[in-house]
Amino acid sequence: MAVVRLLSRILVATGMALFVTPQAIQAQQLIPVPDVEAQFNALSYRPDALGFDVRRVVSAMGTAPIPPTARSDMRAIGRTNDCVLYGGQARYTVRATDEELARLAARLPASTSSDYGTPFYDIFKRYDNDFYKIDPMLFSPAEVWLTSATSGKTVHAGHVNPDVLIASLFEG
Repeated sequence: MAVVRLLSRILVATGMALFVTPQAIQAQQLIPVPDVEAQFNALSYRPDALGFDVRRVVSAMGTAPIPPTARSDMRAIGRTNDCVLYGGQARYTVRATDEELARLAARLPASTSSDYGTPFYDIFKRYDNDFYKIDPMLFSPAEVWLTSATSGKTVHAGHVNPDVLIASLFEG
């Protein structure tokens, strides 16, 4: 509980909201919502794969659904990831040319991953509960908008996937 108090002080000091939920999902729901940091990590998770310098990002914001309570910690982790992978939307302003943005947008959304299309809980089980076996490109928002700070042009890629989101959030 001391961690929750400390985290809540930090979040209040920085002006972020803290949502505390029932035990099954309490630990992984102690994240600022929307989880812009997780969506921003899509740009920096595998810089070697994307080949993009995240220091060129001028601003970022994102939204994602808040998952309902789950019956187990593993289901809760799955639902939280699915809210970003299949329902998350991120907007970035970037110092880049229109051509660079188009190339980045084509590779950034979660839908570009070979593991895309299945609830995260099932993907995690398929890989024997080993995060490192999951395609790192899956850990991206469902939909992105990239705006060039130079030209003002905006590039859009990806899409929200309500079918997988519903399957995850309302599984029987």
